[in-house]
Amino acid sequence: MTGPRAGSAQAAGAPAQASCAGKAVRLTAGDVASGKLLEGISTVILDCDGVLWRGADLLPRTVEALQRFRAQGKRLLFLTNNASKSRVQYAQKFLSLGIEVAPEEIVPASYTAAAYLAGVLAGSSSTSGSLESSSTESSSSMHASSSGSSLEGSMDGQPGGRRVFMLGTSGLGDELATAGLDYVTWEGLVSSDSGGSSSDGGGGGGGGSSGAAAMHEQWSSATFGELQLDASIGAVLVGWDPAFSYAKLCYASALLRELPGVHFVQTNPDDADRMGDSGRMMPGTGCLVAAVEAASGRRAFNVGKGGAWLLPWLCQNQRLQPSECAIVGDRLDTDILLGLQGRLGLTVLPLTGVTTEEDLAAAHPSELPHYVVPNLAALAGLPTDDSSSAMQHHTASDSYQDTPVYFQIVVLERQIFAWVGVAPPRLANLQLAMPTRLDPLPSATSLLGSADDELASMSQRLSKRTGRSVALSVNLPANQPLMRAFAEKRLLQELRQLQLVQQAGELSLS
Repeated sequence: MTGPRAGSAQAAGAPAQASCAGKAVRLTAGDVASGKLLEGISTVILDCDGVLWRGADLLPRTVEALQRFRAQGKRLLFLTNNASKSRVQYAQKFLSLGIEVAPEEIVPASYTAAAYLAGVLAGSSSTSGSLESSSTESSSSMHASSSGSSLEGSMDGQPGGRRVFMLGTSGLGDELATAGLDYVTWEGLVSSDSGGSSSDGGGGGGGGSSGAAAMHEQWSSATFGELQLDASIGAVLVGWDPAFSYAKLCYASALLRELPGVHFVQTNPDDADRMGDSGRMMPGTGCLVAAVEAASGRRAFNVGKGGAWLLPWLCQNQRLQPSECAIVGDRLDTDILLGLQGRLGLTVLPLTGVTTEEDLAAAHPSELPHYVVPNLAALAGLPTDDSSSAMQHHTASDSYQDTPVYFQIVVLERQIFAWVGVAPPRLANLQLAMPTRLDPLPSATSLLGSADDELASMSQRLSKRTGRSVALSVNLPANQPLMRAFAEKRLLQELRQLQLVQQAGELSLS
């Protein structure tokens, strides 16, 4: 435990900080309403999933909390171990949830992985792209000091290639490409080997048959033995890969065992994440990393939270003073560990994510944060009592013929407010449909803009299926009826997921 805010005096009137004895202080919104808790803090570093949202749902009063932090003059950074999206994709997700955030304020593990690899793979020519040139020096020095074992990160004394073999999603690949890094995926190798074109950041296997297609079609000891490794690969990067397979495990482990100087990097060690209202724990990137570590006999270098490299790089990259930073995160082993090891001014854990009260009770005192709060809103001094549970806020997104379609649903007692569109929320129209006792078809009224018969019909159908008043706004191209039909079907699916669609025989106007 680092004790009270390193390098700064206790703010007068602020709640007492956790002491070196290691007992985390519980706070409510009333305890921090004065705003004194964050005095001396210039930057608030926020985790995303489990702090701002859970799954597809924004947590209560998140937008107001962020607005209050900004009104207090705090700089916000969003630091997430999730590497499935690029900074641009994350900014789009924030916007779909009604939060305006610049890509430069978002630091996902996809970006940190690209920054680290741009440094260690740079060699004699710069491949860092738009990343700061200082990343080479900082990443190399942190890599050398992170472990005394040659099994971690890279094999000593041997220069490797400059290409990255990536296990991950397109968002991770986008950040590698933005950093000027050439990368390939297993799917790219198979496609290239089959004579197809690859969408990877550098094509397929580098010429000739690698044997990837044969092994992909039918794995055997023979096809694995005949597999040709791409000698230009200088790093194996493991991120979250929902299409992880035994073939990928075989190829990655062979690269790490057989090619000299290949770096082994993981985006994060998170073993699981809590999903939505169900609370079900979904296996995370750490499970895939563990498999590759076991198969290769190597340990992966962590460029995410929980590793020694991230915070020094982040402070240099973002020009931060650690003692003036607070970190807010829901995991003891990544978020809080980063803050404690880096001697940040404050570490705060909201109970809206992975960590439970039982986990806190079982943790070693040195692993505990300074403060525990019910949620982010409480840290901002905003009450979230039981009365807020009467409102539900749900968001979702999908795509229609490669065009993103966004959904927002707000439920208040017997009313449903729904917005559907291809752009950030704006009210181009607003149709209200209300059930009546005298007519089986709900009445429909245009509240904003000109009348739209199709929009009126859509709102009536939704009102009839839910038995509630529905205020509907649609921002979709008027000349694409199939897109509207798709959006209505998806909106109905989201309403059904929220248990708002009544079954036959259950319709009620009460």
